[in-house]
Amino acid sequence: QYNIKVNNVFEDSVSNKMSNIKTFYMGDSRLKISTIHSFKGWELKNIVILIPDDGTSSEALDELIYTSISRSMSSLTIINQNSRYLGFGSTWNSTSLQLPITAN
Repeated sequence: QYNIKVNNVFEDSVSNKMSNIKTFYMGDSRLKISTIHSFKGWELKNIVILIPDDGTSSEALDELIYTSISRSMSSLTIINQNSRYLGFGSTWNSTSLQLPITAN
C-alpha cells in the first residue's frame, strides 16, 4: 500500500541472502531489516531495535544489545519487551536525548 522498499537478510537461499547483504551499503535507500548478528560492522543514521521478551536474559544478550545501540549515527529507537531492560534509560534527562549522536 505504501510502496516502501525493504531489504532484509532473512532469505533461505544463500545467494539471495548474500545479494541482500550487499545492498546494505549506505548508498542504498531501502529500509534494512536484519538480526543484530548480521548487522555487526555496519552503521546507519537511523536504527530501530526490537528487544523481544523471549525469556533470554544473559551477559551475551547485553553484549548484543550494546552492539546494536552502538550502530546508530543519528537516531535510535528502542522497542523493549524484555524485563531485563525495563529500567534502561529511566534516569536519562529527556533534554539530553535531543542532542545529536556523533560517530567517532
